Amino acid sequence: ADRCGGAPCAAMDCCVVDCGYPGNPADSSALSCERGTTLGQQCTFGCRVGYRGGGTLTCTASRTWNVNGSCRAVDCGVPVAPPNATSPRYWATTYGSVCTFGCVEGFVGGGSLYCSSIGQWSPSGSCVDP
Repeated sequence: ADRCGGAPCAAMDCCVVDCGYPGNPADSSALSCERGTTLGQQCTFGCRVGYRGGGTLTCTASRTWNVNGSCRAVDCGVPVAPPNATSPRYWATTYGSVCTFGCVEGFVGGGSLYCSSIGQWSPSGSCVDP
């Protein structure tokens, strides 16, 4: 049992409930606990590059952190073929994904598309007239 000044706790305000410093939620960054880590206090977090969202963690009476919010990977959507290219071959559409493309008949080259942290496909390479 918790004790306060050598005697058993009789009131909630007698004993300090401290959740301790929380770990970072998945894919988060910039965790800040400006007001401390005791009962009812909140820590805020943002998301690392390539992820969107953020949220808060709140210290509970059971000395655990209640998480509200999350970080989700940026999604670039279905890639669109550059001019004169074949449909890109892709397996994922989230930040950091890479897909490749070839050229339609009569054009040479090829390349890849990279899903950037701002949610847009960035091309590398092209299909040109020989």
